[in-house]
Amino acid sequence: MRAQTLKTYQWLHTWSGIVAGFALFIAFLAGALTMFEDEIGRWERPQARHVQPSMDDVDRLAAAVLTAHPLAATRFGIVWPSAAMPDPTAYWFERGRWHFAALDRRDASGRGAPSLMPLDTPRLASFVNQLHYALALPPFGTYLMGAVSIAFGFAMLSGLVVHWPRMAKDIFALRPGKNRKRFWQDAHNALGLFALPYYAMVAVTGGFMCLATVIAFAFNIAFGHQFAAALPAMWSPNALAAPAEQARSDSAPLSAAQLLAAARREVPDLEPEWITFVDYGAPKGTAELWGNVPRALGTRGAVTLRLNSGIVTGGQYAGARDANHAVGSAVYGLHFGTYGGLALRCVYFVLGLCGAAMVFTGNLMWLEARRKRHMAVQPLAARNVARATVGVCIGTCVGLAVAFAGARCLPGIGANRVFGIVLAASLVHCAWRAPVLAARDLLIVASVACAGIVLADVALGASDLLESIARHDWALLAIDVAAVAAACVFGYVARIAHVRATRGAATGVWARRTA
Repeated sequence: MRAQTLKTYQWLHTWSGIVAGFALFIAFLAGALTMFEDEIGRWERPQARHVQPSMDDVDRLAAAVLTAHPLAATRFGIVWPSAAMPDPTAYWFERGRWHFAALDRRDASGRGAPSLMPLDTPRLASFVNQLHYALALPPFGTYLMGAVSIAFGFAMLSGLVVHWPRMAKDIFALRPGKNRKRFWQDAHNALGLFALPYYAMVAVTGGFMCLATVIAFAFNIAFGHQFAAALPAMWSPNALAAPAEQARSDSAPLSAAQLLAAARREVPDLEPEWITFVDYGAPKGTAELWGNVPRALGTRGAVTLRLNSGIVTGGQYAGARDANHAVGSAVYGLHFGTYGGLALRCVYFVLGLCGAAMVFTGNLMWLEARRKRHMAVQPLAARNVARATVGVCIGTCVGLAVAFAGARCLPGIGANRVFGIVLAASLVHCAWRAPVLAARDLLIVASVACAGIVLADVALGASDLLESIARHDWALLAIDVAAVAAACVFGYVARIAHVRATRGAATGVWARRTA
């Protein structure tokens, strides 16, 4: 390959990585946590920790929502109780915003009419999910992450072209020592190469999902503005040809158990995830039962039934859906690993952390390549990238750790607000502090915050922990164990940063004084 062409690829790889890197770090780290979103949701709500999944709770919650909010009858949904999240959650759109609520279980007797416990304060689990797909910046954050996914694809392709000769030679090399640039390059190349298929899949599926609206808009223009009229049918579970319109039924709506039984007569292996009620109580009311069908790449599907009779009127599920739903379901399944079980989720979790580490090591490699060994004052660009790397990457870790602790100590404060304040404070701290000292400080805070997660859980729910042990509820215990492990890792890296600050070279962006 010509030297000029190779130089162009290297420039493309460097700057696409730098520009998209910070957003990618946040998305990868939050994406790793979303693999256990339901478990986090149960962990942050003590009243939901040891509830037994019951379909009766779906009926009780629906009755409570309709009693307190009659307008929600037009359309509202309920997340189906499961082992990972046994306490169902209702959601509906009213007066310009979304509302969320669960059953109020403070009455231990369970007698009397069911009542609601509002969950309108942004919850930790949902916030982590928003952070993954939109950087918690809706609505434009989703489009931003779509652009970042495209930039990530260019970075991967150009990086493979530029570094392939070296990677093919040193594929298993990881050489620590005085040559830090070579060490970070070995780590960056190993993380990028061994998980390359996963990263390529993430870039393609992430870009597709985030930019679906933009793609639809482009198709609408290309097809003379006729495409928009077809969109509702394309995304509806009734897109397949449905039976003839059924007669009106004035009977009472079926229970959740009866609706599930009717849906499973159509799809025997359906594992429900949520149910959407449309025109609840009306003669032609319907229920859309969404869930997963095992042994398929695109597991997600839905069955639509008459709410008052259980008659199936449409559906989209594995083995019986159109091309649009097949592609969309496959893209979603690949991105979130729904086609596998717990083992695959753990693999995705590790790969997500590796993706964040790849971005971090790429920035460190860039900084080491531009280090002026015999200059007391380093280039301004290098200093700013070092500050941004510490502030965004380590600050994100601190923000998430504090948000987890805050979810137990101060549940009334939204997780988005806690994270935003901590991240902003981290960036301000890095703006006036030498990068290596700022990194040490933030790593110490991250270690303390992770330890605080466990301490808060013990102090506020020791009986819950004991009950989790008695029930062998390892999913809840694993969150506290992971927090302890993270506290140890952050503490160890903080010690390394302290040694670098006190005993390292006096020049470079990681010196005690950089300007």
